[in-house]
Amino acid sequence: MKRSPLPLFAILLFSGCTVVFVDDTASFDTDTNGKLDSDEDEDKDTGGVSWVIQPDTLTVGGKHYCVIEANQSVSCFGNNAFGQSAPSSGAFTQISAGMNHTCGVDTNGAAICWGSNEYGQTAPPNDNFLLVAAGGKHSCGITTSNTLTCWGSEDGNVADGVVEVAHLSVGERQNCVITKDGDWRCWERGSNGVEELVKKEGDFIKVAAGPDFSCVMDSAGHSYCDGINYSFAETDVLSDIRAGNGFLCVLDLQGQAYCREGTAIGMDAPQTTFAAIDVSDYG
Repeated sequence: MKRSPLPLFAILLFSGCTVVFVDDTASFDTDTNGKLDSDEDEDKDTGGVSWVIQPDTLTVGGKHYCVIEANQSVSCFGNNAFGQSAPSSGAFTQISAGMNHTCGVDTNGAAICWGSNEYGQTAPPNDNFLLVAAGGKHSCGITTSNTLTCWGSEDGNVADGVVEVAHLSVGERQNCVITKDGDWRCWERGSNGVEELVKKEGDFIKVAAGPDFSCVMDSAGHSYCDGINYSFAETDVLSDIRAGNGFLCVLDLQGQAYCREGTAIGMDAPQTTFAAIDVSDYG
């Protein structure tokens, strides 16, 4: 079996969606070609090329995934039917893959997007951004003034009173934020406008938006979920949390990955330590 000195991408399928783990101590199996399932012919693969990534920049979209390399350029693999795997040139500090598009923040603080623009989801405003999040048919970002702004379809309409945002996660339809005060808020477009889904005070630092639920991590590393019982035990101290289409995956402080689908814990995550994890919430 041919191997190259690449980080390991363990590509698993839970509920028909993709989970990608990155192990920066292992080799990449080039027999997998880095491909995600696709009915399209416009797929890209790694071609066995050796490259080094920044693990925490891994992002998984509908049928593609992207990373920021050590030189701050972006590489994407998987389906490219809408140009979502053909990144813009330049240096980036953060990226986010959506259903059929990808957005990133370059080193000048500008939001840059590529891929499908059917709803304007790849046409960000001219502003300075801290981070961006690509969703189904819309995108959102946090500006350097900690203001939330969204573009694309009306799924990106912002709920009233959302100010000074610290963290952001965008799903196919819903949007979730952690405010500067540590509060957890989620909303989506309803039949009568913006519908508030979650509004809870707390000491939260990270949020993960799934298609019909959301989960958060507090400053002590404990997880909580709304919409479905995916939370792990309060004694579990986590370093990251990601919501998929019908499942939740987390990393603990030792780098061990766990995934949970309903009440099933420990779903076939590779038994090794990981530097990063991301999932797709597009079924």
